[in-house]
Amino acid sequence: MARERGMGPEQARHAALIVEAILRNGPQSRSELIEQTGLSRAIVADRIADLIARGILAPDGTLESSRGRRPGANALSPDQGHVLTAVGGFSHIRVAIFDSAQRILAEEVADYDLGQPPAEVMAQIEETYGRLLSGLRRAPPLRGVCIGLPTPVEYPHGVLVAPPDLPHWDGFAVSDHFEARMGVPCWTDNEVNLMAVGEHLARGGRPDDMILVKIGKGIGAGIISDGRLHRGAHGSAGDIGHNRVPGSAVACVCGRVGCLGTTAGTGAWMRQGWDVRTGRRLPGQPADGTWEALLRTSGTAIGEALAALVNFFDPALIVFGGTVVPGTDLLMATIREAVYANALPLATRHLALERSIAGEGSGVAGAAFTALTGIYQASRLVVAA
Repeated sequence: MARERGMGPEQARHAALIVEAILRNGPQSRSELIEQTGLSRAIVADRIADLIARGILAPDGTLESSRGRRPGANALSPDQGHVLTAVGGFSHIRVAIFDSAQRILAEEVADYDLGQPPAEVMAQIEETYGRLLSGLRRAPPLRGVCIGLPTPVEYPHGVLVAPPDLPHWDGFAVSDHFEARMGVPCWTDNEVNLMAVGEHLARGGRPDDMILVKIGKGIGAGIISDGRLHRGAHGSAGDIGHNRVPGSAVACVCGRVGCLGTTAGTGAWMRQGWDVRTGRRLPGQPADGTWEALLRTSGTAIGEALAALVNFFDPALIVFGGTVVPGTDLLMATIREAVYANALPLATRHLALERSIAGEGSGVAGAAFTALTGIYQASRLVVAA
């Protein structure tokens, strides 16, 4: 970002708190920033002046943000650069460009195959990015990258360590790859973590404690604790897809049997001959059971796994993202029934279970927040006096 002389480490830390509050909540008044950061009125006023002088905040805060126009509020300037985000599952990826005010400039959903060598997948992301960039009339310089993949990622190093579903990606350093190729910092995270961040932003940062569950070929959870993403000690928090389902003997690619994702995810439904898009039998497949029975079986397994999370974490909200299938209401009702049957009454008394309101763009929104927050961190604002 733009740099000027005169901001020391403590001042830069305060400036980063202000910028993060605006990234998290949209344009904010001075009094709102005082409340959210815990800084004094004088410090907030001085740091706002510093940030305006550096071009990071827009004068008078009259620019329209991704969350609406608030004249008189402090807003981020869109002219400080852009970030590349790419978040996907096993078969498709959403690539998007955001400006420095967290506004989306362009996006595309592209087919890809994570079964390919990692370098080929990275090349596809770069190709899609180049195509999007060429379609923009004007774009400020690239400042950062954030990539989301459907596997645990060692954070903050961006290295995939023995990913159970992608063994050929073991040891591949995604962040290092993009930093070397593009010359800007890169953050790599689990896809569901970024979806959870995007969902939390879409809900105005509420509630403080929530879980986002993605049901797709695999099943994973992103955990927001006390208003912030919880990754765990090594980045594997929420990887419930390889929890054991009692009584299941379905073989998993990880080498074990009975994993939740393999037993109850959409990949299991397709292996049993169902078209996930229509809820109908694929041609030539035996008609053993019904679509509704399949959803109930899967919903029970998912709900029982989530009940353990509810007892342990005590969230206020569970949000469901990922594939929307015929009978989603039935699937969610079955999950809800299993959660309430197996979790403690105190934990479920006010627990809400809802569909995502951020939709399919939640992952790239979370990625943009992750990249911009990292770029605006104190270490990147400090300039020796």
